[in-house]
Amino acid sequence: MPLAELKKRKRVSKYDSENLIYSEIDAVLQEKAYRGLGVVFQFPLSMLVRNRENLTTEESSYAAHPWTKTDFLVYRRVDKSPVLVIEVDGYAFHREGTRQAERDALKDAVLSKCGLPILRLSTIGSDERNRIRKKLEDVVAS
Repeated sequence: MPLAELKKRKRVSKYDSENLIYSEIDAVLQEKAYRGLGVVFQFPLSMLVRNRENLTTEESSYAAHPWTKTDFLVYRRVDKSPVLVIEVDGYAFHREGTRQAERDALKDAVLSKCGLPILRLSTIGSDERNRIRKKLEDVVAS
């Protein structure tokens, strides 16, 4: 998407990559099959993970930290139940061996233990709209 086009769209973040993904999520949620879903930017993990019994001490501490948030949370509008977490991973910042990659692994473990699916989208990736649609097809159908 050209930069000029991105600037016309709703901004939810200071990062263009997150704004781009937001517009892709929003476009998918406008489709008839997904109109019952909504999206929230920067949802606190502590509000999503209430039961920490199955988590390790490190996972529990991470999940409870007030600064730990999901990039995007897709939820059912009817009952506000979570459907999918979508994370935007900057290529350099999230590469293997970085502290952020360790936090990503912790978040993945926490969400997995809570039964909440996650979709990670790289800032150097492509075809995001179809990847979002495919993941939603998988999780909404199950």
